[in-house]
Amino acid sequence: MVGGTGPGSPFWDYYMHVHDQMYEAWEQPGDVNDRKLVAVVLLKIARDGSITKVELESSSGNQSMDKSALAAARKVLRLDPPPEALVKGSFAPIAVYFQLKKG
Repeated sequence: MVGGTGPGSPFWDYYMHVHDQMYEAWEQPGDVNDRKLVAVVLLKIARDGSITKVELESSSGNQSMDKSALAAARKVLRLDPPPEALVKGSFAPIAVYFQLKKG
């Protein structure tokens, strides 16, 4: 789950917003069928909601999976502005866990 937190988090709605936007942009790789693979992408989200950096935080071990997750994150240029309490310095670091829904 985004940020590794559950529904009890005060930021749950924002984490779900980020997750939903990323998954809408994600074209799951057709050559990957292992639903256990997880690619973790770290986003740095500016106060205005623009995504200033995208990086692979943790590889799934499958190049197609990793590339597709990074491509999805790079397609989304802007999100809703993050809650102020999530902002560390000039951005909010949010990890998105990409895991296949098919297979």
